Amino acid sequence: MKKLLVCSVLMVFLALSSQAQVLLVDINGVPYTDRNTADLGGSPFFNDDFLKGSITLDDKSVFKDIFLRYDLESDQLVYRKSSTSGSMLPNGKVIGFTIEQPNGSAAKFKGVFKGDDKDGFYQLLLEGNNTLLKKVKKKVVEIVEYNSSSKNKTMSTTTNYFIQKPSGDLELVKSDKKSFIKVFGKESEINDFISKQNINLKNESDMVKLVTYINSIEKSI
Repeated sequence: MKKLLVCSVLMVFLALSSQAQVLLVDINGVPYTDRNTADLGGSPFFNDDFLKGSITLDDKSVFKDIFLRYDLESDQLVYRKSSTSGSMLPNGKVIGFTIEQPNGSAAKFKGVFKGDDKDGFYQLLLEGNNTLLKKVKKKVVEIVEYNSSSKNKTMSTTTNYFIQKPSGDLELVKSDKKSFIKVFGKESEINDFISKQNINLKNESDMVKLVTYINSIEKSI
């Protein structure tokens, strides 16, 4: 009986080890050296720590319960097999990923690759006939303090919003109703909805409400 129990435990361990090895082989990761950000004012990452998430590759394979960190400056996704193992860059083409947040929510990202300067990963705020995407970029800038010759490095952040049309094309949209009307038309409908629902397009949640409404009226036509 004791031998049988030992054999069963060993078989479970081997099965779990095999699954972990397959995970790394399928993603085709290449070693990644963690960057030193000690001298930066601010962080280049979406999440400073590696957090649990999932990756979807272009062959539709999905890898769950791996630890991810998204570099907003280089637009690179980095993963670890566990919270302590070495960092890797996935060689396979990533078309989407999800990072679980400490508050229990999940940040979802979509890859857009059409061979132009808009290629990259976008945070998915709303998916539908018209998809609302958020693009955050970070870059290092050097600041010279007043009456000083020394330079301090800090992170500069820019945030833009895009509508991905049914064709797959991206259109930049600003946080005002004129921009939404330019992208969608439907001036009277948009004006009416914003007025009745007290929409403030500087709030992401209200952007989501407006695009949800536009999708609903386009679906009903």
